[in-house]
Amino acid sequence: MYSYELVLIIGELLILIYLLSRFATYNYIMNNISYLIQDVATDKVYKKYKREKRHFYDKSGNICKPALKAIQSLVDDYTISCQFYSKDFYYYYKTHKPILKFRVKKFIMSYIKEHSSITLRHNYTSMTPDQFFKLRTYIKGDMVGVYILYNKNRKMYYVGQATRLFFRVNQHFTGHGNGDVYADYKRGKDSFTIRLVPLVNSGYYDLDKLEKDMIARYDSYNKGYNKTKGNG
Repeated sequence: MYSYELVLIIGELLILIYLLSRFATYNYIMNNISYLIQDVATDKVYKKYKREKRHFYDKSGNICKPALKAIQSLVDDYTISCQFYSKDFYYYYKTHKPILKFRVKKFIMSYIKEHSSITLRHNYTSMTPDQFFKLRTYIKGDMVGVYILYNKNRKMYYVGQATRLFFRVNQHFTGHGNGDVYADYKRGKDSFTIRLVPLVNSGYYDLDKLEKDMIARYDSYNKGYNKTKGNG
């Protein structure tokens, strides 16, 4: 009798373990977040190519170079604008659990859809210097955060922080900031983009930490304009 009850208990425990294994924990999602973002971006680009009746794959059966570039651009946008490592994403997970593993991708898509549409106050979408200058005329006041300057021709980044974000970015493109950035911009041959990352709701409380992580993410110390790896 004792052994029969023990078998039942073990059986129930195995069923419980099996059921729990089907759910995605927060750690499971974060350990796979890079792959999940890549999958979502790939699906989005694939559907776009299909609608436009363009070839997503090349003759070798691999994803074509323009599509790969579009996917990587989306991955970068999602990673920065959605801040998956922030407390906001953690709270989003907490309010939507339990999540079955086979539905994790849909959960990520839902989060991206909700957060990537946030406008300027928390908008990290790229803009050209001309668009920035125009935007600056409409903005009253300033904000604390990090800016990311990208030379598309030379594929070089420059990351900086500022307590007056608009003022500081303006300096870089008017000859009062990083000399190398301004020299390349002034030549008129290189195309630049600007991203603004406000400290508010970035998931960071330390401006130095935000800047340092962005420098590392874009490798702007080894392959860009930055002369240091950041403060601290």
